[in-house]
Amino acid sequence: MNPDEIDKLKQENILLKNALKFTRLGVWKYDIITNQNFYSPEWFTMLGYDPDELSHTTQTWLNLLHPDDIEPTKNFLHYFLENKHTEYKIEFRLKTKKGDYKWILSQGKALEIDKNGHPTKMVGIHIDITERKQFEQEIKDSENEFKTLINNSPIAQLIVDNQMKIIQMNEKFTKLFGYRQDDLKGVEDWWPRAYPDPKYREKVQKEWEEKATEGLCKSCQTDPMEVVVTCKDGTQKNIVITMSSIGEKNTVVFQDLTAYRNSQDELEKTQNLLYAALENTPAGILIADAPDVKIQFANSTALGIRGESNVSLTKIPAELHPSHWQTFHVDKTPYLPEDLPLSRAILKGEVVQNEEVIICHPNGKEKTVLANAAPVKNKEGEVIAGVVIFPEITQLKETMNALKVSEEKYVNLIDTTNTGFVMVDGKYGKVIEANQVYVELTGHKTFDEIFDRSIVDWTAEYDQERNAKEVQKCVETGYVRNLEIDYVHPDGTILPIEINASVIQTPDGLLIQTLCRDISSRKKAEKKLKESIDRFKALVETTSDLIWEIDKDQKFIYVSPRIKDLLGYDPQEVIGKKRYDLMPLSEAVKIEKEFQNYAGKSLPFSSMININLHKNGYEVTIESSGVPIFDEDGNLHGYRGIDRDI
Repeated sequence: MNPDEIDKLKQENILLKNALKFTRLGVWKYDIITNQNFYSPEWFTMLGYDPDELSHTTQTWLNLLHPDDIEPTKNFLHYFLENKHTEYKIEFRLKTKKGDYKWILSQGKALEIDKNGHPTKMVGIHIDITERKQFEQEIKDSENEFKTLINNSPIAQLIVDNQMKIIQMNEKFTKLFGYRQDDLKGVEDWWPRAYPDPKYREKVQKEWEEKATEGLCKSCQTDPMEVVVTCKDGTQKNIVITMSSIGEKNTVVFQDLTAYRNSQDELEKTQNLLYAALENTPAGILIADAPDVKIQFANSTALGIRGESNVSLTKIPAELHPSHWQTFHVDKTPYLPEDLPLSRAILKGEVVQNEEVIICHPNGKEKTVLANAAPVKNKEGEVIAGVVIFPEITQLKETMNALKVSEEKYVNLIDTTNTGFVMVDGKYGKVIEANQVYVELTGHKTFDEIFDRSIVDWTAEYDQERNAKEVQKCVETGYVRNLEIDYVHPDGTILPIEINASVIQTPDGLLIQTLCRDISSRKKAEKKLKESIDRFKALVETTSDLIWEIDKDQKFIYVSPRIKDLLGYDPQEVIGKKRYDLMPLSEAVKIEKEFQNYAGKSLPFSSMININLHKNGYEVTIESSGVPIFDEDGNLHGYRGIDRDI
């Protein structure tokens, strides 16, 4: 390969390197046989780590996997390897240095497979898909730097006379080939050692004699001749040989191209890796030359977004870009060639971020993409190319529109239930969003009156500390249920409120989503009920009769304080006991049988005479009456009644 071709290869790799920087892709390589891994710096930095902070091992990746994703991911990879697939795509979560998780789209491709069809070497990329609406205009460095493409090779020299006898051999020759002057007396000793294969040796000798005869006659110097030289240790090196004549002495120069060839191979491998990474990117990528903006590269995703076309999509001048790529502004007006993001990046050096562009597919469907474009510059700062990255967001926009409609329906539903809705900043407790019902619950008329204010401003002073604790609890547990606090209106009116809240995690921090209801009517009803219960309790506790209630097993679940006067027991002493536990044995048997006649048919009874034993041991004759109690399903739940000392 001549120097011009090498320079072109360098330029292509500069383009690819900058393109990969711009896409912010995390590249990985995995040798399945040796279990060796390589992770690009972006693989680490997209998770918040420094490139040298973690080791390039499979275990590093496993340690970062979300616990819920470990088994599914392992199962997927096992299936991929066992079923001889060569490409895969999977999404999982990786832990960042801050402790949170990012969703990653991992795409991989087999570079090599064994004779059984199983992958042995893999290459792939990681793409951060946590925030699908944010697409950066720059691609992070795919690698911090390329290793040196061509190293300066040591120059070895032989000084020979016109009879091709070696006069002097320098140290660099010995270091390069391993031969010493004792090994080579003349060129005739060099031929069989340097070229042990007879056929190859004959070819080299013939070519060398022709170059030597022609070159030395014309200019005292031969044209360069590239050969493969076998060293003393058996290794082979790619060498360029030239000879120049100075009087009776000839200088033979051996320039080692081995490192150069290896670098060239590495360069081609890297180029292939970069092409594979760009092809596997789920966003369209175009690369164009400067200054004519002629598209030189379009990945498969870009071509897929545009769809099949009977016109050329690459190698076309800038003035054909809008018509061939069918590009339109969001208002449906067509782009002018110079207004396209890629053109602006190359012609004006502009960095274009997140510009929505419509591309019309041949099937008539409009596809929306998010264009990010930037110029590619050389070391001197000159624009040599441009790159545009455009992920398709058509489905995302449709989803967001549907979500917006859903949110509007949800808010309308809340409003129809006369429920207050408020969104509060989880850090400062300030109002971000609220419906009109909530505004009125705070005693205000418009949202502007409460926006960006703390909810403490209308919380009763005696409830503020408790409210603050519940907010902290909500942040820690994720929710609060049935919290009752009092709001104070500007005019001093106290309004009891029931609150149910939950926490939402957003890229900007925590938000507390809260539903509030006016429970003043319920509080009034509860107050009246309590007053009624208190009156009933006072009546029960002051009557001369014993009021009681038993469950379906005939055990006391309530007795009035009158039992102390009647039978000498405190109420808590008989709770849980049966009525018959307070009777003589014979009386208990008789009364139980009589009671079952009523209970078996769920009938009331009255004036049932029975004898009970006082705590002090004497008998007390009682007249009992009772009515059955039923549950919601109509089943007998127990009896409630009164006992009278007769």
